[in-house]
Amino acid sequence: MKRLFAIYLAVNLLDLILTGTLLTPDTEANPAASAIWSNFGFGGLVVYKILMVSIVCLGLYAAIRLEWELKERWAKAILLIGIIMTALACLSFVFTVT
Repeated sequence: MKRLFAIYLAVNLLDLILTGTLLTPDTEANPAASAIWSNFGFGGLVVYKILMVSIVCLGLYAAIRLEWELKERWAKAILLIGIIMTALACLSFVFTVT
């Protein structure tokens, strides 16, 4: 499970780096991120990304530790979906830049 959290963090960091390097607030596809970036600068976008990743990771970790209805395999599935979706967003940079 720790490995999945680390991978999720890594792909989100890559997404943030690619976003800052290749996009502008006007070309950011996520409307919330675009608005935050426009109003608060790239630092605001970094804080937003940290908060979003933290909410997902801490929420899943708490659900597992507190033995809610969410079983570890469901938490893994949610993380895998997040990893895949974020990785696909990173790959889309290849097609938008060329």
